[in-house]
Amino acid sequence: MMKTALRTLACVLFSLIVLHPSSANAQLRIGYVETETIISTHKEFKAVEAQLQVYRKQFEDTLGMFKARYDQELEDYQKKQATMTPEAKQQKESEILQMRDYILQYQQAKFGAQGDILAKQQELLMPLREKIKKIIAKVAKEEKVAVVFENSNLVYIDQDPKTTVNITFKVLDYLSRDSQ
Repeated sequence: MMKTALRTLACVLFSLIVLHPSSANAQLRIGYVETETIISTHKEFKAVEAQLQVYRKQFEDTLGMFKARYDQELEDYQKKQATMTPEAKQQKESEILQMRDYILQYQQAKFGAQGDILAKQQELLMPLREKIKKIIAKVAKEEKVAVVFENSNLVYIDQDPKTTVNITFKVLDYLSRDSQ
């Protein structure tokens, strides 16, 4: 992942210098932005978070009911297993294992990396991310920045204001004005 990011950076910088020879003599300005800072401090994000909490709670409640039922079935089985026939034991163990597997599948489907909650989060954040991208482009043009990187992918960046500019707070400013 890091090699890909570095390779991409090298290609972009190389192409900017080679394809725009007039800019080779000029100072290339690189911008960076802290998208997570922008998203987490913006009021629209807080509304998305509230919606996501309501969405998440319904799955947590359902999962809680499944687990409570599973625990009760397991406890009942443990109490009664000494008096059960081998066939009844096997049947009940199978039911309990199926219940456990279903709970694990449900948990993965709702809370996992490809789960419903993450998909809903992406869906709810998409309009905000698109708005942020447009504002980043606007600020980059105003600041005469050739390339803007996401700060979380950078290992090192020169903090010389002649060549590097953090546009995060200008983006936040535009975003707050846009939301009023």
